[in-house]
Amino acid sequence: MRCPGCDRGLKGQKTTLEQPYQYVESGLAHVFLVGVTLYTCQCGEELVEIPKVEQLDGVIAKALIQKIDPLSGAEVRFLRKYAELPAKDFAKILGISPEHLSRVENKKVQRTGATYVLGAAADKLTRVIAHKASQGESIKEVLLMLAKTSEKKASRKTVRLLFEKRPRSSQWKSAE
Repeated sequence: MRCPGCDRGLKGQKTTLEQPYQYVESGLAHVFLVGVTLYTCQCGEELVEIPKVEQLDGVIAKALIQKIDPLSGAEVRFLRKYAELPAKDFAKILGISPEHLSRVENKKVQRTGATYVLGAAADKLTRVIAHKASQGESIKEVLLMLAKTSEKKASRKTVRLLFEKRPRSSQWKSAE
């Protein structure tokens, strides 16, 4: 393998527990990899060979979903991207403004000195969305439909729901 900067040969070495590779490409400062090949050049250039990145992202997502502490902004961004949701749609699903989501993801500080956070309910919903994405299940359409529904003004009158039993069948269907 050749260095893209100076065209010299690169020296490869496997990372270890003592000297892991900091996986900054994930957007998370606290993710380190062991057992990947790190190529270095005399000019200071470093390249890393990371096999099965999608599988790695799944393992990272699972660890974030299962962690006890609230998600950090960078972790929220990682899980949102893992679920393949644009920020605008994700904010709509969580019931927050895109600006607030941006502040959370970018660790902005309020005038009070506290950082913006999602809140317990949105934190849990973020984990559920990422969990479903990790199982290859697409809940994107359902969540977007729910988000659009919650934007509408609630009516105080009781809405009648009609269901119909199918002829010659034991199955029910909506009659509307």
